[in-house]
Amino acid sequence: MSTVTVNQWTQKAARKMTRVMRESCGVTGGNVRERTPRDTEALADSWQESVPHNQLLAGQQYLFFTDLHYARDVEYLGNVPRRPGITRYHPRGPYSMRSSSVAEWQQNVRAAARGV
Repeated sequence: MSTVTVNQWTQKAARKMTRVMRESCGVTGGNVRERTPRDTEALADSWQESVPHNQLLAGQQYLFFTDLHYARDVEYLGNVPRRPGITRYHPRGPYSMRSSSVAEWQQNVRAAARGV
């Protein structure tokens, strides 16, 4: 029978936590990109990570964001108007690409934890 020290057990748990976090953040960010409408690819290509998800450490803050000003309109209203002064939005909108992906966070964590 092998013995495991508390330090070894703690290190192993931290490695597992890191793998779960990396996987969960990667899946969630990928879902946001995948659900983003692709009229011009500009919005889909603008999503950024504060830290690459495959370099995250357990407990480290992770931000997934875009600096495009119209992302909020696409999220909550649909595509932005193609011509200034027209307030119609895409009939398929709102896309909810971010909010629906974040709503699946716990599910992504559970799936990643099962795989560790």
